[in-house]
Amino acid sequence: MNRSLQGLVEGSLITAINIVLAWFSYWFFPMIYFIPLPSLILTYRHGLRISILSLIISIILLSLMLSPFSAIFLMLPSGILGLYLGYGLQKKFNLRLLIVGSFTLLLFFEILSIYLSMILFKMPFEKVIGIDAMKEGWRKSLEIFRNYLGESNNEYIDMQNKFMENLHIFVPYFLIISTLFQVFLNYIIVERVLKRFKIEAPSLPNLEGFRISKKLLFSVLALYILFIFVNIPSKNIILSNLYLFLQTIILFNGYIFAWILLKHYISRKSLRILLFILFILNPIFGSIIFIVGFVDIFFPLREKLILKEG
Repeated sequence: MNRSLQGLVEGSLITAINIVLAWFSYWFFPMIYFIPLPSLILTYRHGLRISILSLIISIILLSLMLSPFSAIFLMLPSGILGLYLGYGLQKKFNLRLLIVGSFTLLLFFEILSIYLSMILFKMPFEKVIGIDAMKEGWRKSLEIFRNYLGESNNEYIDMQNKFMENLHIFVPYFLIISTLFQVFLNYIIVERVLKRFKIEAPSLPNLEGFRISKKLLFSVLALYILFIFVNIPSKNIILSNLYLFLQTIILFNGYIFAWILLKHYISRKSLRILLFILFILNPIFGSIIFIVGFVDIFFPLREKLILKEG
């Protein structure tokens, strides 16, 4: 079979797989993380032209089963992500370029879907991004919290209430964090599946060996300081999001340290996971982990206390 005919046959098969995956993900959302795979493999094997054609046909056929809007916004972002990753692997892009490109694409489609939902369906901004549902969930949780603890934690409750009232300010932060989560989850799935097809892909670093770089921390801190002295209309929103992002990366580093610590001293995985969840949920542990995470960025704490012993 010549190369062109083989590409057409595989393109037809990939189109069918695309439609099946997208249809299943409409009813079971986690399946959406597998949608990039068919386009990725087709692009890697036969290039962009036939892959783009396959994606367009998939969207047209899927729109006959679902609404055109659902078909486009269900398949287009993941399909284009698959095209980009397939092209990137074919051209031997490094891991950083693959991740940054994927993040940029998905963030663009996140913002576009919010904008179009507001324009086409006349939906308010808070409803589109789910803030109203989060606030309602918080109110119900607050009632349970008060019944359980009484009036002993009013200061903590007031602080959380203030955060929920200003939740719309942190939309940029939530968009960036959720997009990063999607990118890394997508890439983990892609990497594991591609190994079975014997397609080489740059590997993500081991989580236990990952440390937030001083360069990233100083970059965010420098931006924060810069915007303190800049007078623009959205200054407070930018500062609030940068501050929250700064806290997040330090906490993330601290949680990695906590996981390494638990893994080193506790052999039972179930107990390890239970204690780790406790660390996440308990505010006191959160403060300790924040301090440890900050120290570990500048000082080789894990190597001194844990890895050296191992």
